[in-house]
Amino acid sequence: ALVRAAMEVLFDDRSLRGNTDGYYDPRNSFVDHVLRRKKGIPISLACTFVAVAERAGVARGRLRPVSAPGHFLLNYAGLDGEIFVDAFARHRGVEAGVLTRQQVEEFLERHNAVDPNAAATMLRAAVSGAATPDDVGGRCVRNLAAIAFNDEKPALQIVYGALGETFAPRGPSREAYIAKINACITRVKPKLALGDRRLLNLDHPPPVD
Repeated sequence: ALVRAAMEVLFDDRSLRGNTDGYYDPRNSFVDHVLRRKKGIPISLACTFVAVAERAGVARGRLRPVSAPGHFLLNYAGLDGEIFVDAFARHRGVEAGVLTRQQVEEFLERHNAVDPNAAATMLRAAVSGAATPDDVGGRCVRNLAAIAFNDEKPALQIVYGALGETFAPRGPSREAYIAKINACITRVKPKLALGDRRLLNLDHPPPVD
């Protein structure tokens, strides 16, 4: 009941919605912009929803992030059974934002052009290996790196790519990469964390040794 009530408050009363018209707007990935503009992408809306639902009384960890191929969802197993929350589509109604396992499998089948067995396997893997906070953070900044690449903003691509690497498992290649762009991270990470508008207009990368 608390999960559904939180959905009603955020998506019906407060009108948070998926930004279908500007999906690749980088502001969709910054929670401060999501709250101000009331629109975002699946991962930022899901994070916002979890934060609100847990403050409303949903037990911490019951809403499990599902980093499925091609879409970010939430899994919840309550007294009424298992549901998947599609925070990006919920503004279109309960039938669009609250899905069964079969519906999610069918979506993955279509979206990834795979057979039903492969889609079911994808979903089982995504649910059983629920995304950690580092996984979510890494996916967020990798999204931003891809946007920066498409927008031909090399400085931002370096920044977001570097931050994405900080979420990866430790290893020699990661250490070498982080050492190379350490000065860049030190300079811009505080602004990135705050969703600073000026960062979105950065035209030239900081010096990298």
